[in-house]
Amino acid sequence: MTGPETRRAELRKGWCPGALRPMETGDGLLVRIRPRGGRMSIVKLLTVTGIAARHGSGAIDLTSRANLQLRGLDTEMYPDALQDLRTANLVDDDVRSEAVRNIVVDPLAGLEPGRADVAAIAHELERRLTAEAQTFSLSDKFGISISGAGQSLGGAPADIQVFLWPDGDAVIAIDGNEGLEARVSAKTAADAVLALVRAFNDLSAGNPDVRRMRHLAADVHCALGAKAGIELSAGSPSHSAPATGRFGCLGPMHAPTAVVIGLPFGRISADDLAAIGAAALSVNVSEVRFSPMRALVFPATTAAAAQVLLSMAKALGLVTETSDPRWTMDVCPGANGCRNGTTDTRADANRLSESLKSTGERLPSIHISGCEKGCARRTPADWTFVARDGVYDLVRHGTVTAAPLMQNIAPSDMAHALTEAAR
Repeated sequence: MTGPETRRAELRKGWCPGALRPMETGDGLLVRIRPRGGRMSIVKLLTVTGIAARHGSGAIDLTSRANLQLRGLDTEMYPDALQDLRTANLVDDDVRSEAVRNIVVDPLAGLEPGRADVAAIAHELERRLTAEAQTFSLSDKFGISISGAGQSLGGAPADIQVFLWPDGDAVIAIDGNEGLEARVSAKTAADAVLALVRAFNDLSAGNPDVRRMRHLAADVHCALGAKAGIELSAGSPSHSAPATGRFGCLGPMHAPTAVVIGLPFGRISADDLAAIGAAALSVNVSEVRFSPMRALVFPATTAAAAQVLLSMAKALGLVTETSDPRWTMDVCPGANGCRNGTTDTRADANRLSESLKSTGERLPSIHISGCEKGCARRTPADWTFVARDGVYDLVRHGTVTAAPLMQNIAPSDMAHALTEAAR
């Protein structure tokens, strides 16, 4: 039988699931794990793969918010899976704490030269967000990102963005008003973020249409800063430039700083993830970090460790090169994993990626959505395929809601349609 966290009224679409509040999908329950500080020990990673294999379908997703999703869990087996997660200290004490701990952390912070270590502020924000009752009224999708450099993290946009610098300064930027930011010291960055969260709660109280920073009217942003006691002003547009994907060995092979392994379309099997984890342990890499670019980041600092991890990743068919077109694609589960999907999006994405490998051109961003909801990507892509009744519409430089450039494209004709549309 299901536990109190899985009442039927809560098993619905339109919100962000967690481990304590799973979501029903086309292939069973989806359980989302939010790694603390954006990282996890390899031992715990292997625990996750075991739970996914025992209690679910064995399919694991890495989301654009750098969360892990275990798919295909049986409702009757969910309490056992939850208990295993509790034993490994991989879940929060309650649903509200889980929902508010929505922070994306720079996976390369402290690893690369010029990237500040953001671990301390990440843990401080998690602690304070889960300890302050006022934050529990935030939308499930209200998010914070923390970067150790001057670029936004890839993946889902954040309502509050934090940029830390090695010299001790920090920038707090507001999503929805490009260039609006505050400059503070790194020591007071957590205070500034919490003050902005409280101010947002006060300004949005009683208005169900204001659930994200971008929903605030432009003239309200001034009031936001004043209420938070923070001076917000126009800042550098460079902060809004998203980070690009980098895969494989970072730094020279003889002295690497990290190994980045991408998951094609954000999906990996429990067995393959366990194999990567075991390879990491075999070369004394004890931690993995999760990237919103749907990649695993291993702090591998020896040539031997880098070689072992890359060899395993290549053998498993994962992304190890930036020229691989699969990393530029945002792809939803499609008909095989969602009741709304009408196409096999991942098979279609694989076929399309094969055709793009030989182009030699700059890789475009591509969104393939199995229905008109567009769950895999909120922002515009260079090209967006939107499935309707088993065929696709094609949108250029837009989201799933934009007017299509072409319609009624058979899945087997997607590459041809791109070629024709680009002309």
